[in-house]
Amino acid sequence: MKNLTILFATITVLASCSDHPYQKQIQKVDSLLVVVNDAEQILQNLSPNDYDGMLDTVSQDVKFIQNHYPDTMDLQTALKVDYYYRTIKSVSKFSTTLSSQSAELQYSKSQLKNMRQDLENEILNEESFEQLYPAEGQAVGRHRESVGNLKAWHETIAKTFNRHKPGIDSLIVYIKESAK
Repeated sequence: MKNLTILFATITVLASCSDHPYQKQIQKVDSLLVVVNDAEQILQNLSPNDYDGMLDTVSQDVKFIQNHYPDTMDLQTALKVDYYYRTIKSVSKFSTTLSSQSAELQYSKSQLKNMRQDLENEILNEESFEQLYPAEGQAVGRHRESVGNLKAWHETIAKTFNRHKPGIDSLIVYIKESAK
């Protein structure tokens, strides 16, 4: 994060020394690139691999319950096991969404870099820029929101697991004691 701030400051200082005709537009693109880089940094800190041990535990616990539960489950117990088992589905969907969001973020970053390059080379004129920039700004805003949602989801997976685990542990103890 500190490196990005230094990079942005350096770009801003160098840009302000320039008499480029599209300097204001380049600075606008640079500000969006900073947001994209920040979002990218957050995504790099989120990993579905953080839950590998948790997934193994859930799979083993549910398999044990399915194989050893002595009777037909009542609705409340079945729901408890189902909510616990949903951890696997949540992590799987999180992984897919994270991968998709990363790809979309890379695409936006590429688009912004191309736009910046076109401005620097004076290929993109001011009128065209004004037509394209709002859409890029909206895309970056959606990315920021999506990354925030992914971060919250990442934190929620562990909280949900920890909330359901004690009940499953109690059920497993019950099953083991019933088997004696």
